[in-house]
Amino acid sequence: MRAALFLLATAMPFSTIAKDTDQHQIDFGFSDLYDFDEQFIGLSYTYAFEDLAMASGPHNLKSYLNRIDTVSTTAFFISDFYDIELDTTHYLDNNLVFKSEFSYAKDNHDGDTFATIGATLGKNVTTDLQLGVGVKYLYEKNVYWSGEHDTDNAWRLLPYIRYTKVENGQGWDLTFKQVNGRENYYQGRANYYLNDSFFVGLVASAETGDLDNNNFEVQSQYWFGDHFALLFGLGTELSSDDSGLNSVTLKLTSRF
Repeated sequence: MRAALFLLATAMPFSTIAKDTDQHQIDFGFSDLYDFDEQFIGLSYTYAFEDLAMASGPHNLKSYLNRIDTVSTTAFFISDFYDIELDTTHYLDNNLVFKSEFSYAKDNHDGDTFATIGATLGKNVTTDLQLGVGVKYLYEKNVYWSGEHDTDNAWRLLPYIRYTKVENGQGWDLTFKQVNGRENYYQGRANYYLNDSFFVGLVASAETGDLDNNNFEVQSQYWFGDHFALLFGLGTELSSDDSGLNSVTLKLTSRF
């Protein structure tokens, strides 16, 4: 059974200090990455280039609906393994959005290293529908006990589709995309917002070469004001002999 426990606890003093703007977010926690079957400890920071407190819409969608540029960096640690990521989102004219990503990971136990660099270009073909495609370069170096090593690299095209229709705080945010990393899988997400602070949703992931290796997780998130949120989810693997509780997600988020 894939066990996943996700806890992002943010620095609480930041959320209690009165500030004129909300442009920062810091997260800390531990969980199971879909690709690895192990617990990780993580630290994340996100910066928004405009004030999110003044933006309209559900808290989770403010940067997307209001086309606010962001940059984020994340570090994961799993036993002897660590992964560092950098992501940017930049909104352009003509309803275009450009995203870039870079990640570097290393297994200190055996010396294996992994790196990816990618870029994605999307366009809102209608007010609610966004289509896009990304290109990603993957590099992998495997070190053997004898001291020898080999390397592998590949390019991937990654299309995605996103439909978001939210009015007066209520509506759907739907995404389907292909994800490439140490494993390749499809991921779909469907969130329904009951108001600006609360949504319920489903996140589904399945390995591209083995659809029986999957996880379906029901999630719900609630924002307590503008600065603090709690997300909780439970998931299971379908078409499995030992299907049952397969993932647990608990996320605490603060914005300041």
